[in-house]
Amino acid sequence: MFPPDKADAVIIGGGLAGSSMAIGLAKAGWNTVLMDQNNLPKHKVCGEFLSPESIAMLHVLGLQEAVDAIGPAEIDKAILTLANGATLTIPMREKAMGISRYQLDFIMQQRAEELGALWLGGTSVSAVKCNENGTYLVQAYTKGGQEPHSSITAKSVIAAWGRHPRADLAVNDPAVPSSASRTRAVTYVGIKAHYEEVPAGGAVELYFFRGGYIGLCPIEEGRTNVTALMTERAFQEAGKSVAAAIESASTQNPALRKRLAVGSPIVGSLSATSPVRLDRQLKAWSRFPLIGDAAVMIPPLCGDGMAMALRSAQLGLPLAHRYLYGDLTMDGWQIAYTRELTREFTSPVRMGKWLQGALSSTGMGTILFGLGKVAPFMSNQIFRATRLRG
Repeated sequence: MFPPDKADAVIIGGGLAGSSMAIGLAKAGWNTVLMDQNNLPKHKVCGEFLSPESIAMLHVLGLQEAVDAIGPAEIDKAILTLANGATLTIPMREKAMGISRYQLDFIMQQRAEELGALWLGGTSVSAVKCNENGTYLVQAYTKGGQEPHSSITAKSVIAAWGRHPRADLAVNDPAVPSSASRTRAVTYVGIKAHYEEVPAGGAVELYFFRGGYIGLCPIEEGRTNVTALMTERAFQEAGKSVAAAIESASTQNPALRKRLAVGSPIVGSLSATSPVRLDRQLKAWSRFPLIGDAAVMIPPLCGDGMAMALRSAQLGLPLAHRYLYGDLTMDGWQIAYTRELTREFTSPVRMGKWLQGALSSTGMGTILFGLGKVAPFMSNQIFRATRLRG
């Protein structure tokens, strides 16, 4: 193992984007440190839907065998249901999968370690300082510690810290909103629970209610991931707990109540996150490159969040190689990565935000459902417009 006080790359955040970047860098022989403030694995608020694009990228990372061993559920359609009972079924052109982040994050972390990356779980970054020679001094401490337990001199730092960055590390990052924008913007709460005994149907299901929607996604071991995005107001009115929020949504959408009636939540799987902001603009760079949710977040109902996390790392990886080899300047890295991320992500994110707004309106949702039934190709085209094309 390389000395822990020096590294070619330090990646802050051990989610999908950070872990995939660590896998790519370590595989190429770069001394890589992957750190996360949490000890993984842990349950995270996530739809846990692997689109065909995500599956292909996991195969590139050499994870096909490990993913298959978990036994992910196969998914071949999406079913959307409004509170008034209107439904729309959208067949998928390629098979998708459902797999828990608890399992997926773990096998990705393991893969990075197998390739030589140093994993530091339960580790928070207190400061990143720029040295005169162009390197960075990363100071970090373990949870509960007061003094930095490690100082790492790194040739590069990559931010994969998710949608809630540290303001002092994220200069000019739109994920750190001003107080004025926080007042204007609608903020959401994300919740999640795994359920047992919910009959599987090979579909990812979305149920809409006033103030949000709940998704049901089959995952490994016959379980179902129940995840929701709702406005803070809806969450507070429901009772400010995961269980109360799911109960409130079920009361408003009879089809959802029927689906969950025979199931029960698994102890230890409940989690929540807030605030979730959907008004952030795409940003590829702060003091260093941003990947995953740190760079961009598509509305969760589109189901391509994991693909976007993986793809952002995939786009950044060859540029990181060139920088570390000395073939690319930091400015060149920033320009090239910003160009590539903007080219691939702008259109899907824009369409995803439009779709989020449209389906949040019962009237517009009914119109879209009607069009989808009369002309199924239209609903397919709309949802395909939220996917990455490469």
